[in-house]
Amino acid sequence: NIFSIADQNATTLPGGGLNSEVLSMFQNGSMLYVGGNFTNTRDNNSQGLNGVAVYSVSDNAWQPLGAGVDGVVFDIVPLTLNVTANQPELVITVNGNFNTVNAFGSNASFSVNNFAVWVPSRKNWLHNLNTNSISIGGQLVTQTDVPGYDPLFAGSISSQALGASDAVALSGSGQPSLQSLGVNITATQASMSPVAKRAISGQNVTGAVTGLFYDSNGLNITVIGGHFTATSSNGSNINNLLFINNTASQQVTGVGNGLNADSAFLALATQGSTLFAGGTIAGTVNGNSVNGLILYDLALGNYVANQPPALTGTSVAVNAIAPQSGTSNVFVAGNFASAGAFSCPSVCVYDTTRSQWNSPGSGIGGSVAALTWQSSTHLIIGGNLTVNGVSTTMATYDTKAQTFTEFAGASGVPGPVTALTAANTEYSQFWVAGKSTNGSAFLEKYDGARWLAVGNTLGTATTIRGLQVLALTKNHAGSSL
Repeated sequence: NIFSIADQNATTLPGGGLNSEVLSMFQNGSMLYVGGNFTNTRDNNSQGLNGVAVYSVSDNAWQPLGAGVDGVVFDIVPLTLNVTANQPELVITVNGNFNTVNAFGSNASFSVNNFAVWVPSRKNWLHNLNTNSISIGGQLVTQTDVPGYDPLFAGSISSQALGASDAVALSGSGQPSLQSLGVNITATQASMSPVAKRAISGQNVTGAVTGLFYDSNGLNITVIGGHFTATSSNGSNINNLLFINNTASQQVTGVGNGLNADSAFLALATQGSTLFAGGTIAGTVNGNSVNGLILYDLALGNYVANQPPALTGTSVAVNAIAPQSGTSNVFVAGNFASAGAFSCPSVCVYDTTRSQWNSPGSGIGGSVAALTWQSSTHLIIGGNLTVNGVSTTMATYDTKAQTFTEFAGASGVPGPVTALTAANTEYSQFWVAGKSTNGSAFLEKYDGARWLAVGNTLGTATTIRGLQVLALTKNHAGSSL
């Protein structure tokens, strides 16, 4: 299925050629890139040649592209990309019928949609490089050089100005940009019952879900939580919660042993140097069972000695955490019935000074998805709730009176709330997002008197987990939003 011709003689390539069809070839200098339906050479002595390979003419040897892909490669098309800023270089696009780029070396497998990009200068796939570059997808069939003009390409392709995999941060002043955090994260899919899925607001939890930056007490630590696997700086496995210690040469570590691997972290917050990490979490820490919430000392890099008594209930999940300013109280909310010996459905308060749970009072029920403080004594709650037995989507908690009331205007929200944030500095206006009763996503602003919808601009598969208001660098035209 592949051979060379020289001096009117046909000669097979090393290994007897490839063990199945060759469908595409591209030559770049002494390197011949080959795509097809093969998995090895005919003599089975060249591992990793799955669907795609490169033949070195000068070395007379086959070389793998990583470990190839899990299907058939139809077309190999060269492309020039800025893999790093202002440094265009040749890359190889691999197009065909495959869903996964195979793992090799220290690089985990990753999902694709019939398209992948190999970077010859790095001997790796673009996805694995942790660089900020253009994001492209689709399929290319062929290309041709046109003297005096840019190359012409055939196929169906889409691109965006920036592509960064795994976890990124929006950083910089003036006009901030997305920057890769430099960690390789492999998303894993949790197996959940319908009841458990409702507990986390119907979200399909996989990959990086939440994160925070801790820059206080002489520490600079980035925390990422979700449902994933990663690799620490010392080569050990990390499950679901990782720390990038920027005060220690960006050392990447995990939370340590004790938690079930199928745990998922959904909410993070800090009180002093103590990290509150909540989600669908279960396991044993310091000899005691934990459920829904753990405490981690960022300064010591270890679990807090005294963990909160486990939350209990059907499909326990902590979806939101909100420390109360000026106090030792941390409000924890989600889907649970009690905390330790206290009956406190949906919302409970942990006192960090006394290391104990306290009940905020009665009247709230359902599943809480989001919390935000309106003032130092008034907490806004969003989710799929009941307040004093009445179904609603938003509520207000008064910490002095210890009472829950329906949020003014909550009746105008089209469905359960999954995210909310203040829309002005007076905390009299709010942005909320969630799922309408018809299953579509919504994003609306409450201006203090009425709800203003952004419109039906989001796809039906959209789930909004968080909202953040950012300042603009330029004025814009007036808008009701």
